[in-house]
Amino acid sequence: MFPGAESMCVPEQAWLARHLYPLVSIELSAIEPHPFGRVHLLSPLEP
Repeated sequence: MFPGAESMCVPEQAWLARHLYPLVSIELSAIEPHPFGRVHLLSPLEP
């Protein structure tokens, strides 16, 4: 599952999508039942 830029950045920091490449999203409830939401693993884009 690859996250889109709109789901990995808050609206106030949408500019970060130009500098970070989404690698994968992990649904937290798949690992542990109590936490919920997603964690995104990102990689910086090199110039």
